Amino acid sequence: MNRRLLDPFQSVQLPEIIEEYLEQGAASCMAFNRRGTLLAVGTYEGQVVLWDFDTRGVARTLSRHTKQVTGLSWSRNGRYLASGSADQSLILWDVLNGTQALEVQLPVPITHVSLSARPPYKCVVSFAGGHPPVITDLESSQEQVLPVLADTEATKQGKPGESSSTTIVAIFSKDSSMVFVGQMRGLISVVDASSLRFLDIVKGSNMARYLGLSLNPKGTLLLANCHDRVLRLFEVHAPQQGPHSLSLEEANQALENMNIKTAKPGSLLWGPSSVNGTGVPLLLPVREFQNAVEKMLWAGAVFTSDSEHVVALASSKTQHHLYIWNRVNGKMERILEGPKEGALALAWHPLRTCLLSITAMGRIYIWARHYAENWSAFAPDFKELDENVEYVEREDEFDWQTKGASGHHENMVAQEQAAAAAREGKSGSGPLVEEIDVVTLDQDHTRVFSSDEDDELEDQLHYLPAEVEPEEGAGGPADGDGAAAGPGPGAEGVPLGGVARVDGEGDEVMDGGGAAEVAEAEALDLQAAMLASRAHALELGGGPAGDDADMPMQPQGDGVAEESHQAKKRREMEGTV
Repeated sequence: MNRRLLDPFQSVQLPEIIEEYLEQGAASCMAFNRRGTLLAVGTYEGQVVLWDFDTRGVARTLSRHTKQVTGLSWSRNGRYLASGSADQSLILWDVLNGTQALEVQLPVPITHVSLSARPPYKCVVSFAGGHPPVITDLESSQEQVLPVLADTEATKQGKPGESSSTTIVAIFSKDSSMVFVGQMRGLISVVDASSLRFLDIVKGSNMARYLGLSLNPKGTLLLANCHDRVLRLFEVHAPQQGPHSLSLEEANQALENMNIKTAKPGSLLWGPSSVNGTGVPLLLPVREFQNAVEKMLWAGAVFTSDSEHVVALASSKTQHHLYIWNRVNGKMERILEGPKEGALALAWHPLRTCLLSITAMGRIYIWARHYAENWSAFAPDFKELDENVEYVEREDEFDWQTKGASGHHENMVAQEQAAAAAREGKSGSGPLVEEIDVVTLDQDHTRVFSSDEDDELEDQLHYLPAEVEPEEGAGGPADGDGAAAGPGPGAEGVPLGGVARVDGEGDEVMDGGGAAEVAEAEALDLQAAMLASRAHALELGGGPAGDDADMPMQPQGDGVAEESHQAKKRREMEGTV
């Protein structure tokens, strides 16, 4: 924000390169919490992996689904996470404890989920196959089917609103008081979440169906991904007080009396050119974004954290391209080209200039800016050199603090005066020194984020505590009683601190860790060799030598000397070794 105040014509900083990637199973969908500290990733294996985005590490893995996870949505305080899967189950997770809080079984595979901001938690669930979305009360497990406008063209063909390739998408508004539903024939309806009555019906510039809906962080803009390869932007207005709503029958009757194909884009119920002619539209068409050259289909579209840009991911099996438009003027500002593989989904960090995209192989790429060190930001007079330059210093350049140099006395006097003024509580020429409290939190100045509401949330969860898990195989596999299998240190057949093996001659030797035993054996061998040499000298008749000179000689008979005391001692030592 400060950068825009200094240079309002400079564009916002946009991602440029792939910084790194995350890989823990094959990812299929993802969602950030409100602060962007935790990233929930759904996988094709049915797991929900929680990443600590600051450390890029896996904080927790939630396992319950049996098929692909297709939708994720966080609560506002970050303590609960809703996940929908193709196994027709909707689960509300307790993120802190890593347990399942609630589970609801639905009759159709789920394609998208949208959780309410605050309790009692409700979830808007979208299904595949043209089934109407429902609002599920996660505490009572009750379901309310959202009203879907009648498709007159499908009714004439004998197919009333059902198609195997059509998905009706629906999401909650920012405060969860309204539901935006992508209807048939290119219409978006605004439905009251409590009464299920139509607050507004808006027509786009074409009759194409909607593939996805997304809101900006403030909840004031709605971005619709259409099947005609166009992204449509709408402004969201607050509903008026009063009986400005229609039931499903009244809405269908009002649309039958008008030609939707020739109607102008905008609200069909309220406004000067609408059916009723009064009221303020809740959705106002603003702008369209598309690739006019290639006319490609989009796999997803989101807003940036400041809502100044719109980002879309191209739906391709062999390319990974992301397009970024300026929301104000509608111009394309950047195209990011990734590896040659398909793309599934994307997400923008709520607070940083960081973009995430999922490839067809299930890998998550993190796009960020290429930062270059700028030392002049720390020292204004700093100058970067391309090569070494010989510098000749001035004669008195570094002599300011030297005794006797010019200015030394004045500098010392100024330092003494400043120290005296600080002791007295006064500055050199300014007012009294004021103590600033940097510890106490002022509640009136904590709302620094534009997406915050007036009231502050309690018991927010931004991080998960670290859990130390023992590595597998450390200490050997465990048997049924929990004891390590196999001989341990000091067991029979394995010397303490070493590993026994058999060499080529069939003798048992010792490897690794038995250094003390090897040294002791070598000392005994050396002592035995010395005793053997002395015994050999006695057998040859040379007489005792050294310490054995006073020992009596044993008589010899038949030319063979009898066994002496030293020879007997040598044999005993050899037997011991």
